[in-house]
Amino acid sequence: MPFKHARLRTRLEIAPKVLRFWFANEMARLGVPDRFIDAFQGRILRSLGETLH
Repeated sequence: MPFKHARLRTRLEIAPKVLRFWFANEMARLGVPDRFIDAFQGRILRSLGETLH
């Protein structure tokens, strides 16, 4: 619902995919290592995820 509400208020078509792409690009531009960007977006190595549980 948040995206639908935002779309109605702004009249912009912004999908979650677009925001993920923008976020990854901005983080890379700021010098954040790829592994952290992946973790922020929920993509972690299976072996790392198993050690966290």
